[in-house]
Amino acid sequence: MIFLLVLCKIFFAFEAAVNGGRMAAMIPELERIFEHSEAQCQGLVDMSEEASTEVALLDLLWNLQLEQKCLTSVLDVLTRQLEEATGAGRNDQPDEPQEPYFDSPF
Repeated sequence: MIFLLVLCKIFFAFEAAVNGGRMAAMIPELERIFEHSEAQCQGLVDMSEEASTEVALLDLLWNLQLEQKCLTSVLDVLTRQLEEATGAGRNDQPDEPQEPYFDSPF
């Protein structure tokens, strides 16, 4: 885009020199348009850089969430294995004896 604008600027400058200044009146306007286009182009570049930074941050966040889920799963597996190996989490105490159930005639 900038290349085309520079080409236009050169062309119109050449035309102005060849035509004895008929186009000289257009040069300031072309300069203004060129500067505006450069500013727009820089704005687009800035937006593109911001967007790529945002995409990179979103990718990082996504990867961190996946890693967190994976680590949580690994922790669950290791906790279960530890409980099985040590007997933790089990109630090895015998149940309290219950009184026998009798149908009362009363």
